[in-house]
Amino acid sequence: MHNKSFFVRDESNPDILHPTPSAVGPWDPSMMHGRVLCGLVVHGAEQLLSSNDELDLYQAVRVTVDMFRFPVMKPLKILSEVVRDGKRIKVIEVHVMSINDDQLIEIVKGSVVWLLKTDDTKGKVWMPDEWQFTSPNEDMPFLDEKTLDNPGYQNPIWETLDAETGRQFNLSHHTEKIGPKTAWIRETHEFIENENTSSLLRVAQIADYANPLANLSNVGLEYINVDVTLYLQRNPIGSWIGVETLYHGASKGVSVGSMNIYDSNGRIGMSTVAGLAQSKSMK
Repeated sequence: MHNKSFFVRDESNPDILHPTPSAVGPWDPSMMHGRVLCGLVVHGAEQLLSSNDELDLYQAVRVTVDMFRFPVMKPLKILSEVVRDGKRIKVIEVHVMSINDDQLIEIVKGSVVWLLKTDDTKGKVWMPDEWQFTSPNEDMPFLDEKTLDNPGYQNPIWETLDAETGRQFNLSHHTEKIGPKTAWIRETHEFIENENTSSLLRVAQIADYANPLANLSNVGLEYINVDVTLYLQRNPIGSWIGVETLYHGASKGVSVGSMNIYDSNGRIGMSTVAGLAQSKSMK
């Protein structure tokens, strides 16, 4: 992984996170990327659960992220609380606060639902067909930065390969392909400088990719998502995470899109987004 990050901790107050230029999104140079907002929700939830040494006992089965304010590139503080602490289910709410002139303004609200891991049931249940694409080699060298997918028009923030061809995948090159899209994605950045990025946090960031993967048109991406909902039956294994268009629907400027999510061992979950008709010229 390249020695870059989306956030750095404040030297005088480690509870405050400063976004780096890599956290910029594709819509506005003063706006953070949706994927890092998803990561902030998971980070806030993991901090609470890991303090109880319960990360291995529970599976984060649903991550919900509501993005209802313009996420300016300013320092942030994450406020988290356990709202349900049962024997088989735990629910953590997370509030991402922007620090603006010493005031805390909530820009994102999220929640993570954790379920206790037990034995699988014995009955047979219908399952969709297995994905037929093989994940890239874990030892594959990172590509030169100039050739990576770069939707935010700044330092590349992930590496993407076409699942069908194994070649570099860039959504801007797929506007003529009207139909399902498949890709493998690998992170190129740390989430917080000099801190490990968990597998749950990695897949939470990729969950935001449902918006461009499902909503890309023949003229480009014309919907900005206002939320992300991620469902997982297990966390991903390895660094490569596979994505596949699952659904797109739109009416009167409102869209819904979703994608399946995979790792090298098969399907692990799905993510869904709701979006509004938008262009980079619309403020």
